[in-house]
Amino acid sequence: MYRTAPRWSEANRVKLDRFLEGARGGFAVFDGDNTLWSGDLGDSALVHFARTRALSPRIAEILPEQLDVPEGSLVDPAWTHDPPRAGRIFPSFSFAETVERGSLEYEGVLFATYALLEARSGCVAFDREARAEDAIGWFPEEVRGFFGASKPWPPMLDTGPRQRELARRGELGAYSQIALWSGLDKTPAELEEAALAIFGKAAVDTPARARLLVEEPLGETPVGLEATVAGRRPGLATMLYGTAPRPEMIELVASLRARGVEPVVVTASQVDLVKAVVERHYGGAVVLGMKAELAGGRYGATLLSPATYGPGKVDAIRQFARERFGDASLRPVFAAGDANTDLEMLAYAEGTRLFFDRGKRPFLDLADHLFRRGHGDRTLVQDPL
Repeated sequence: MYRTAPRWSEANRVKLDRFLEGARGGFAVFDGDNTLWSGDLGDSALVHFARTRALSPRIAEILPEQLDVPEGSLVDPAWTHDPPRAGRIFPSFSFAETVERGSLEYEGVLFATYALLEARSGCVAFDREARAEDAIGWFPEEVRGFFGASKPWPPMLDTGPRQRELARRGELGAYSQIALWSGLDKTPAELEEAALAIFGKAAVDTPARARLLVEEPLGETPVGLEATVAGRRPGLATMLYGTAPRPEMIELVASLRARGVEPVVVTASQVDLVKAVVERHYGGAVVLGMKAELAGGRYGATLLSPATYGPGKVDAIRQFARERFGDASLRPVFAAGDANTDLEMLAYAEGTRLFFDRGKRPFLDLADHLFRRGHGDRTLVQDPL
């Protein structure tokens, strides 16, 4: 097999053939971005909607009120001296202001906000103080030592009752924010149409300028800031745009399906974006992804649980297994991912695990752990295809 997609390493080709020869039934889980395809569909969608002016004006209502900008975090590489000092931006105000006057600069506000949220709160915000359910018993024996004696399951703040408050304070996770921004006031069909329009575009880095305040504002609000304060300078924020299908993964999904193994995509991107791509290019599959509350057929600004990131991917898998097979404890026979966001998902699988090596740790530390404990025949570490 794999005659049309020869880029697997020889060792991984042998392991995959051996796994597929014995595969009969069950389900397999795949991350989407940088696993089934290269690039990030959620990021690309945000860039697309920003560039085509297709974001809801109501996005200003769920952007943070203000965010500190650390020294050097938003710097124009063209400057050779006197770069912007540490300062702050006012995303809610800036976006509303730039939309009103039609400026291109609001792209920079969005890209900078996303980058700062990712550095500040991470991709999803967890309650670090809470002590939640001990989930170590959910995992197969060979990985329990990797996590230690116990694996606490911290509650996700992103799907709790304080979402709007956390968003305004800049404490909601970046992946949650991008799903809400992209989908706000759109129908599922509109998101699916956009995903098919942008999938397969060449990857490019998309820079945009964001104005940041580098002096204390005069007064309590940023209203009239540009007229009253001379200390506003541009910083350069970027986001990657572009995705490309991986023929090897298309073939692998088809091979699993032919053997009665149900493919399931578990993604931290917005669910409808991924559904459209999986249906068109990968033969269809169940998709578990980020999803906001629907009202009148359009998405609002409340993210639903589970947030399909980190341990939330396992929550989503267990919910799927309970609904499809009547047993929440049924684990995947195969799992594939590429990043720390997929760590718990690959640990949770009971069969063959495929790790795409993008240098992410502790994600790759789990692969090392499995090799050391004699599970190398079912552990694949593969350079990106």
